[in-house]
Amino acid sequence: MLLDHLEEFRTLSGAEVQVRVLCQDKLELRLREQAAYWKQRGKQRAFREADANTAFHHAHATHRQTRNHIRVVEVDGQELWSHEDKTAAITSYFAGIMGASIATSWSFDVQALYSGRARASGALTAPFSEAEAAAAVRSMNRCSAPGPDGFGPSFYKAAWSTVEVQV
Repeated sequence: MLLDHLEEFRTLSGAEVQVRVLCQDKLELRLREQAAYWKQRGKQRAFREADANTAFHHAHATHRQTRNHIRVVEVDGQELWSHEDKTAAITSYFAGIMGASIATSWSFDVQALYSGRARASGALTAPFSEAEAAAAVRSMNRCSAPGPDGFGPSFYKAAWSTVEVQV
């Protein structure tokens, strides 16, 4: 880009920096749009060909399953073919690399490290007010995934007057 070339010889002015940032933003947007276009076009082609040719659809699904399938696992020179053996070997391997739980011993007193400082965490440990809870619910994205209770932000926003006491 011309501005990159100019920057090699001199410092860009404020206006030139703004033009450069604007160009980069436009290019990034265009690339995202193009990627979305081709992704959607690929889906449409797959649907169109799958509807017209069931054999194509089945071949595509079979190929994907074959590609995502672990046929054999080799452990210490021994090949494992059964699902149960592969599961046991993989579980054992990852359990081994994750490490064993060893009790940690501290050689210092954490409380003594911060004894001279005022506690700034009072606001963090204080109970939530109703206004804070309502503000948190309002600021959540409606399309977010549900929480452990199975209810998402859209439910809490819609039924806030009913559930606010329990929250």
